[in-house]
Amino acid sequence: VGKVGCYLHGDGLARVIHSDGLGNFLQTKEYQGFLQKTDKDFPQENRQFDILVSNPPYSVSAFKNNASKFYGKNDFELYENLTDNSSEIECLFVERTKQLLKDGGVAGVILPKSILEKGGIYTKAREIILQNFEIVAITELGSNTFMATGTNTVVLFLRRRNNYDSINLKKSIDSFFENYQNVTLNGTEKPFSKYVAYVWENISFDDYITLLKKEPNKTVENHDIYKEYRRKIKAKTEKDFWNTLIETEKEKLLYFILAYPQKVVLVKTGEKDEEKHFLGYKFSDRRETQGIFPMQTGKTIDECTQLFDAERFDNPEKASTYIYKAFAGNYDLTINENLRNNVTCHNLIQLFTFNNADFEKDISLTFKERIEYISKWNKKRLRDIFIKIESGKRPKGGVAQYRSGVPSLGGEHIGIDGKMNYAKMKFVPEEYFNSAQQGLLEDFDILLCKDGALTGKVALFKKSEFPFNKGMINEHVFALKTDNDVLQKYVFYVLYSLQGQKLLRANVTGTAQGGLNRNNLENIQIPLPLKEIQEKIVFEIETLEEKAKTVVITDFDGEIEKILKKYLQ
Repeated sequence: VGKVGCYLHGDGLARVIHSDGLGNFLQTKEYQGFLQKTDKDFPQENRQFDILVSNPPYSVSAFKNNASKFYGKNDFELYENLTDNSSEIECLFVERTKQLLKDGGVAGVILPKSILEKGGIYTKAREIILQNFEIVAITELGSNTFMATGTNTVVLFLRRRNNYDSINLKKSIDSFFENYQNVTLNGTEKPFSKYVAYVWENISFDDYITLLKKEPNKTVENHDIYKEYRRKIKAKTEKDFWNTLIETEKEKLLYFILAYPQKVVLVKTGEKDEEKHFLGYKFSDRRETQGIFPMQTGKTIDECTQLFDAERFDNPEKASTYIYKAFAGNYDLTINENLRNNVTCHNLIQLFTFNNADFEKDISLTFKERIEYISKWNKKRLRDIFIKIESGKRPKGGVAQYRSGVPSLGGEHIGIDGKMNYAKMKFVPEEYFNSAQQGLLEDFDILLCKDGALTGKVALFKKSEFPFNKGMINEHVFALKTDNDVLQKYVFYVLYSLQGQKLLRANVTGTAQGGLNRNNLENIQIPLPLKEIQEKIVFEIETLEEKAKTVVITDFDGEIEKILKKYLQ
């Protein structure tokens, strides 16, 4: 069937072999004369092919028991990681992909999504992928893609590296742990500093070196990652603890440096009806109408699908176009408006979690984009800036029944323009206000909505504009005040800015609309320039606000952003 198909599509001379896809290159009968070549430095490898397209079998029960008579540890380094009842045959096909491709060769392989997430042999398979391939793109296919399986799958689009890339990089990392020289590796300047800045936030490169010398200073000892190591590493002796920590840091550095220069295109089909319309087809298992059908009557699947264009590689309305461009090294993508919910481009390191004590190299396709304030000034966590981070409490019975008393401000009173809106005021009894231990309003408090539709919105409370002589906040709001070394208005403008709002929203957790908890808020970092620079920023923005009272400024928030960038970047 394969030969006839090739002939009908204009390739009558195609060489088609029907055999075991995991067979030994030298001993498999059908391979002889075709796949007898092996690499003298890497005897498990064949390395003859420029392109590999594969849809291997998954989850073959008790695979190892049946396979042992045909191949073993001399054929696959992953073979020893198979358990006796192992079914993870797809992991061997990942290694076979490595064995078949030439340096620079490309692959498209359909695999179960578990290849990106599970531990054990799957972790080892990811190590093979990350050390021996560049990940160009990943397509996540939902359960409607293949009719009967119900398995969530991914297509990995890969380009083969030279074997010595990772071998030499490991040697260079070992050398760094001896001489601490921050040399260029894998095309990245000062990669160890970049790792510290990205993973070990809020400590310096010199702080990190004290960790590697097994003499961590106070800054390192107080860091969450170090505390996580202390909690998670179960070692009989202090020596064993440090050996485990150092080896884990070496692993993290290896995969960080391998991934750092890479970008990756992500394609997601979506779920349920959204997925079917993106794929352009649906399945039917009804009697007499079984099969696959276009989503639109009178059109073919090729016309309906947003996955690919069978005739053109550069159709901006098809997801395959952006994978094609990525293979050509073009990641500066302008995504068609109809595909923006399905096609995105990211730095590969964003798909990893480096701050866990047990580093499994899992690749997450559902992640929050990491937002940080880029600045020439050092950054500080909000917990080190604010001397007051308070939220109110809900009085017994709520506030709905009170028509008078002391005003209680909630998220609905925080305007999207950074000002307070006192319409539809709610109240608490005077005795509740007098007994409250927190949430009492002070002049120039920053009020931040912590949950609901306006999560992250901030406003500056000014007593001179408040129509009441006293008030408090409810359980849906944080009241924030800085210490004397930081201007309250400066922090407010940073949090109100477009980038500040992105920072706040990136730290929202929970289902539905979610919320901003105290711990996440405290760990947000913002740039902290000298006090005279803070004063200049506040002066220029206040001047802009005065001008806006008499002149229409079409992009007021954009002008604030320009002022902040001028002084902070």
